[in-house]
Amino acid sequence: MHTGNTTRRFFFGVLVAAASAIWAGSAAAQNRTFSFAYDQPPTTAYGIAANIFDAKLKALSGGKMNINQFPGAQLG
Repeated sequence: MHTGNTTRRFFFGVLVAAASAIWAGSAAAQNRTFSFAYDQPPTTAYGIAANIFDAKLKALSGGKMNINQFPGAQLG
């Protein structure tokens, strides 16, 4: 009885790993956009840091990731 439970766990683990690999492969091909909101004007350190972060993120991801900035508490 213990062997059947171990076998089920093994196959469940393989199934989860395969689903994760398929999801990661399809997600890697998509462009991603992240939101960055802050309550200061874009000319402050927050905006400057967001610009630097966006440029570095684009460079490291090969242009597949970027951020949209929402300065001045635009999102509430």
